[in-house]
Amino acid sequence: MIPAADTTATDSLDADTQTVKALMTIGDALEEAPPQELPLVVVEIQDPRHIGTLRALYQGPMEIITGDDVISRLVVQTVRHPGLSYVFAELTSDVSGSQIYLREEPQLAGVSVRQLAHAFPKGVLAGVVRPRGDGFQALLNPPKDLHLAAGDLIAVLAPSRNDAAPPQTIGPAPEMPERPAPECETAARRRVLVLGWNHRVPALLREFTSYPQEEFIIDIVSQVSATKREKRIAAEELSTERVKIRQLEFDFTVPAYLDDVDPASYDNVVLLASERFKSGTESDARTILGYLVLRELMTPQAKALPVLVELTNPAHTTLFDNRRGEVIVSPVIISHMLTRVALRREMRAVFDEVFSSGGCEVFFRRIADYGLAEILSQIPDYDPVGGDCTFADLQRAADARGEIAIGIRRAGQERTARGGVELNPGRDESLQLNENDELIVLTTYE
Repeated sequence: MIPAADTTATDSLDADTQTVKALMTIGDALEEAPPQELPLVVVEIQDPRHIGTLRALYQGPMEIITGDDVISRLVVQTVRHPGLSYVFAELTSDVSGSQIYLREEPQLAGVSVRQLAHAFPKGVLAGVVRPRGDGFQALLNPPKDLHLAAGDLIAVLAPSRNDAAPPQTIGPAPEMPERPAPECETAARRRVLVLGWNHRVPALLREFTSYPQEEFIIDIVSQVSATKREKRIAAEELSTERVKIRQLEFDFTVPAYLDDVDPASYDNVVLLASERFKSGTESDARTILGYLVLRELMTPQAKALPVLVELTNPAHTTLFDNRRGEVIVSPVIISHMLTRVALRREMRAVFDEVFSSGGCEVFFRRIADYGLAEILSQIPDYDPVGGDCTFADLQRAADARGEIAIGIRRAGQERTARGGVELNPGRDESLQLNENDELIVLTTYE
């Protein structure tokens, strides 16, 4: 495993140069080894334009994680769906909660996804990972009539690998009423205030452009020269048809300056980790100061403005306990992904599918919009437990609409450690939901 160098102490080009040198050293050391004995190498790079160079340097199996793209995708998806960082944090970690496990189960060849959809008492079938050429393709939220083929892996959200095991016997596919899914509601136009600048901003803006049905008006505030920033962004040749960018040059930790742009008028605020300082600790100190200044400017009557904060040191996340706003620690997210892929290389295809724009995405939907009682009443021989709503009920309601329920988000818990997010709750426990609670689903977004 080759993590990228610390970009708070060096720029992304130097970081990728060190990665290339490390891979060259490994290649030289294994030059005499037979190709079939070469180990898997998991590499992190910052600039995706260097992928071809890396593949030419090593002839063995290799998975490449582009750190800039991963964090940019997470930031943009969290801007579009505030609260999503809590879901992704649990999916990528193996510390607590539920994660996605991949299992080879040859005996399932020929079994349909519909037969497996409700077969896991402690897990949620998220999809299938299928070999494709030299790599793998993740089919998350696949068509229910898809049948598993030889070589397929099942992807199951579960507390442990043992809980992701299928039962010994698989019954027939249950009869389910077919209903259209609710519309994928996202704001058609969104104003975003970005406080800070680092080498990842061009990748972040490129990710915003990957949602052609949505419009983003983005103001970027930094003390880095606006001319320098504009020149760097121009080199990316980004489409500006749906993404409008304005560069503002001032110190956002000065309350009077920040107040002039009226932060409350934006739909989202993102505070980025800075690379102008010698250490991540100094960078985080400035980011935290910017966050506190922002909060001081927000009146109690102002709307609850979604704020996303990027830090570099996980020790600083405790400073945000019981405060509004989401926090991501970029090095931790990348480290978790590298580790998961090193242990199971097919996981990269899963992460690519979940984090990328289009295809299968994670959405929050109001549970009240599902017409739960009506759907369940149409299921032959279905008997809800006790009459209370359970997660098994929600799974069936989502399944009837062509989606996969993976958890719930309770309203009014934005300041708790997990933002009200509960992935993979117990199947038969009464959830005692209110009308503003939401279902977390895997759905297909075109």
